[in-house]
Amino acid sequence: MYSIGEVSNMFQLTVPTLRYYDQQGLFPNLKRSESGVRSFCQNDLEGLRVIEYLKKAGMSLKDIRTFIDWCHEGDGTLVDRQNMFLDNWP
Repeated sequence: MYSIGEVSNMFQLTVPTLRYYDQQGLFPNLKRSESGVRSFCQNDLEGLRVIEYLKKAGMSLKDIRTFIDWCHEGDGTLVDRQNMFLDNWP
């Protein structure tokens, strides 16, 4: 498990940016302690890599959230995900 500060250093993102991503629902399975301290696991780090790649490709956070939601819904959304890419990057 990694603290928000450790993840901030690993990805060279600010702590407020990571908190904002969490508030926007981009880390749907993020663990928190009873006092609300965030703990990132390896899957959260992999998700953050995807988020950063999609951002660099020009996708909005709203669309990234939709993409993440579809990923969690499973293979039934593969066509939706493919169409999202085709619609955004011809």
